[in-house]
Amino acid sequence: MKSRDLIYWTAARVDLTRRFRGYRHMGIAWAPEAFYDPCHRRMMVYFATRMGTGCNSLVYSYADPAFRTLMTTPRPLFASPRAGKSVVDGDITCVGNRYQLFLSTDDGAGNIRQAVSNRLIGSYVYDPTKVDPETVGTEAPMVWRRHGTDTHVLMYDVYAAKPNNMGSSETTDFRTFRAIGRFNDPGSPMKTTNFTSPKHGAVVAITPSEASRLERYFGRR
Repeated sequence: MKSRDLIYWTAARVDLTRRFRGYRHMGIAWAPEAFYDPCHRRMMVYFATRMGTGCNSLVYSYADPAFRTLMTTPRPLFASPRAGKSVVDGDITCVGNRYQLFLSTDDGAGNIRQAVSNRLIGSYVYDPTKVDPETVGTEAPMVWRRHGTDTHVLMYDVYAAKPNNMGSSETTDFRTFRAIGRFNDPGSPMKTTNFTSPKHGAVVAITPSEASRLERYFGRR
């Protein structure tokens, strides 16, 4: 989906099995994200997929300028270094000259790990250290920076919690992570306002003028 004002959106559906010959026997494709590639000056879409019933891995493809379809055959971005294991839900954040790739694995309870590269499309070095504090299954990591600080927040879907919830940790060095808590937990600063049972959350940075426009528009409704 694409929007120029965050109010009106246009959507496009890309059927990979029809678009790319090598994906006719694709088992699934999910959790897409987009990232601007400064070297190619194009939007890169990356997502998890598998062939048949095999393991999931992350692949990427470049979108057309109008962001309506994918133009290039998906190519490998990252796969689990452990045979027979899957990685899904990739989220890339550029910090300085390093690309931090967070992902969900089936490498035991509490599934969020990270890999690092000095290139957007390059050899990501996998760190098997679990970075989330949860003792139950997690997925869908998403990183965002606190405005005006060097602190980044790692948010993730605690899908195995009953009921499911979103958890967060914060870091300044991407080596140590301090747990913030889940939405509405006692003592947690993470509070819900107009939603319940959040899933696969995302945070988008906006400007003050964009915030004012959204407040004016939705305040009338």
